[in-house]
Amino acid sequence: MHKSKVSTLKNRISSVLHKMIKRNVDLHPQEHLQNSNISEPLMKKSIADAKTIVLKFGTNAITTDNRIDEDKLDQMAAEVKLLKLAKKNVVIVTSGAVACGMEINNLQVRPVEVEELQLLSAEGQPLLMHKYKTAFSKYSLGVLQALATHHHFSTPQERENAINGLRLAFAKGNKIPIFNINDFFTKEELMPKFKDHTFTDNDPLAALVTKYLKADALVILSNAGNLGSGGGTSKKKAIDMATTSGAIVAICKFEDLHSALIGENVGNIYPPRDSPAW
Repeated sequence: MHKSKVSTLKNRISSVLHKMIKRNVDLHPQEHLQNSNISEPLMKKSIADAKTIVLKFGTNAITTDNRIDEDKLDQMAAEVKLLKLAKKNVVIVTSGAVACGMEINNLQVRPVEVEELQLLSAEGQPLLMHKYKTAFSKYSLGVLQALATHHHFSTPQERENAINGLRLAFAKGNKIPIFNINDFFTKEELMPKFKDHTFTDNDPLAALVTKYLKADALVILSNAGNLGSGGGTSKKKAIDMATTSGAIVAICKFEDLHSALIGENVGNIYPPRDSPAW
């Protein structure tokens, strides 16, 4: 890379990280250690040392007023670039296609009809990927789209295809796989009622990717920055799936992503377990 481009990249990352660390930190130390006999420093060190990381961004974590917040995508891209410079493997699981569909159609209020949401998602998904491509290209990173449902993880052959694709992307070095639920073929993510095998803000999708990729860590970004009540059922199921497959799970606010990844005391941490906690 040309020296001027390297300098520009370093300045951009420095600027973004400076903004990210100027904030108030919401701590929940007792929840971190819930049902765990692992010390907090050890858990934090494990997250900081993770080689393969799944980052899950829910709708509320990357939108403002039902629109994708492009400043947040830029901050996300800067953080991913830092991870790649540290020779880490990164997979993103994202929501946001419906928000992009709303932007295209100039809608201010999210519809409630599931079929309408499916169409908005289908129309918005290309725009969502375009926004990711634009943000990540500033850091010399490419993006790869992976649309999935839980059915794509239901057979050994499909799981093998997905994992082989991810490993090839990792080998390329600068290609970031970005998963989203395929809403056009399934209503599971859009249904208001939680059921088994239902994706809620892509939490279980992120856990499935973590499990079969054998990732070291799953970091879930949410407005609350902790397990809380919103999405609690889906997050508990996702935590159980990921932790029983050997991964550490962190839940934190978007602005605390960098701090979580370097081992600072933010959000909630759930260590690997032999059996489900819930």
